[in-house]
Amino acid sequence: MANEIQLTASLRIDDTNLQESFTPTALSVNFETSNLSSRFGAGGVQDVGTAVEQVVVGDATAGGMFFARNIDATNYLELGITSNNAADGTFYPFLKLKAGEYSVGRLSNIAVFARSNTASTALQYRILSP
Repeated sequence: MANEIQLTASLRIDDTNLQESFTPTALSVNFETSNLSSRFGAGGVQDVGTAVEQVVVGDATAGGMFFARNIDATNYLELGITSNNAADGTFYPFLKLKAGEYSVGRLSNIAVFARSNTASTALQYRILSP
C-alpha cells in the first residue's frame, strides 16, 4: 500500500485590517515499515507535570509523523528536547501548546520531552513510525 496517511490543513486570518487564508495541497505519507506493532508507535494520554519528563514513544522510530494535543482546559505545555536525551538535561522547548491547541508534523528525533507550566496537564498524542 501507499499513502496510508493523509494530511490536510487550512489557516484563516480575519482581523480588522488583515484578511488572509492559506490552504496548501493535501499531503500523502507512506508507512515504510511492515512491522505492525512498531508502525503505530506510541500514543494515548500522558499526564505531564511541571518537571521535564520524556514522552512515552514505545516502539516508534525516528522520522515518523506525530499528532499532539493539549486537552487541558487551562494550562499550557511545552514539547522539546534536552541536552543529554534525559529528563535531567537542559530543556529546549520547540513547541508550545496552549489549552486545547494541537500540532501535527514529522519528528526527526523521538527523544521528545514535555513540561507543563503550572499543574499536571494532559497531553494526547500519537507517533506513527515511518
